[in-house]
Amino acid sequence: MQLDLPLGPWTRMFNAQWGDYPLMVYQNPDKMMMLTLFEKREGKVTGALTFLKKGFVIEGDISKIALSQRQDVMIVSKISREHAGKYLLISSSPTFIEYNRDSLTKAITQQGAEIEHLSKAMIEILHGYECKATDFRIVEDDELQLLLGDPFSLFAYLSVSKGQGTRAQQNKAKCLFGIDRDNEPVSVKLTSLQTVAITGGRLPQRLHAMHIVLESALMNNISTMVFDSGSTFSGLAQPNKDASKYEEFKLTSIPLGFPFREYELEKGLFIDLSKIDPEVFLLAFGIEKSDIASVIKRTYVEKPGSFHAMTDLALAMDQLHESAEITRYTICKAMRAATVIQKSSPNVFAKTGAFEAPATSGIGKVIHVNLSGQQPDIAMLAAYSLLEIATSDDSPEKSMLLAFTRDATEIPAAVMSKLRATASSGTRLVLSAQHESDISDFNATLGIEIIGDDAILSEEGEKQRRIRLRPAYSFDSELA
Repeated sequence: MQLDLPLGPWTRMFNAQWGDYPLMVYQNPDKMMMLTLFEKREGKVTGALTFLKKGFVIEGDISKIALSQRQDVMIVSKISREHAGKYLLISSSPTFIEYNRDSLTKAITQQGAEIEHLSKAMIEILHGYECKATDFRIVEDDELQLLLGDPFSLFAYLSVSKGQGTRAQQNKAKCLFGIDRDNEPVSVKLTSLQTVAITGGRLPQRLHAMHIVLESALMNNISTMVFDSGSTFSGLAQPNKDASKYEEFKLTSIPLGFPFREYELEKGLFIDLSKIDPEVFLLAFGIEKSDIASVIKRTYVEKPGSFHAMTDLALAMDQLHESAEITRYTICKAMRAATVIQKSSPNVFAKTGAFEAPATSGIGKVIHVNLSGQQPDIAMLAAYSLLEIATSDDSPEKSMLLAFTRDATEIPAAVMSKLRATASSGTRLVLSAQHESDISDFNATLGIEIIGDDAILSEEGEKQRRIRLRPAYSFDSELA
């Protein structure tokens, strides 16, 4: 039996019954495997859980690789009388879909792109450990029979993983931050990366501490949104150039970069007026006391969510009915003000959709918001609108860790107010300031105070610890 789907044709290897669910395993000409677990109701297939597996034959010492991996991989050593082999299997993220051709096509296309991205990253990691990886695609069938010719063990290799992002696992996860005076490793709980306050020291030191926080989240499958005033954290996308101190700091991984997507205004990033509070809009342009303020407020009340760009706002104001408080003159005046703002910043106001980043599994992605070179009012509105999108109840970005590279005292008051509200509702956040009093109202679950070349960790439920912060896995561009 063959399936004519993306990356196919897919030929059935075997089928089985897993509890109440039928299970089928397929293979394509490149020896990639697809597992599909079917959901049945009243004898009819209604849904399917599907994911892809891609394999490599490994040559070299794989013991350190197993210790350093955070993503969903399986390393297998198999020995028979005639042959011995070492194999590595990587998996795409499982997807549950309605059982129809369109859904299957979309899921397999997305998973295929994801697994190819993972493959490239894994090959780089293996190369760093002086291991050779050979794709199953170019390995002779006879050589793979030791692994793929045994349906009983193959079933175990293809078992559905629950992933590494479950709440129970996150509650137990630890993040290595550095070493103490006895050169012993010091870790913090992943759950402590809820609200992180970094204070003291010099700005590059505080930013390096933030870099360690961001990496700790990313390596535990928590994505980050970084509001940057330049390219401070662009290094997150690149492996660290210097691994000379890794052994001293008990680091088991090798230098690596993280999936990274940069957004700039007019380049994939826009200010969505429907996500802006009218009071914030008026404050940004200094018209909160003008007679046109009432026109703009009325437009937001009567036509919520109907405008995204300045031209949309002007059209919505034009449709308002005149009243004793709002005359046609003030409506026209407000429309002219919108036109002036539009001309001064012609390409920054538009609807902003969902954020995208390179597909990945088991490791977080970086959404890098570069606001350099923008007027203060425009940068403030951009940050505010993005926070509204990223922290909405139905947003997939709600579980992200938000970070600001600017000192907390330099963040506009409206944005800080928004951050306080999002932090109190459970959004993860990391901020820095020279003085603790500048961010004391954020009730930090983890405090990092820079003193000299050391850092004092103040973690909920733990004694204070003095450490030296570890080097980064990715390029620490904040220190360059």
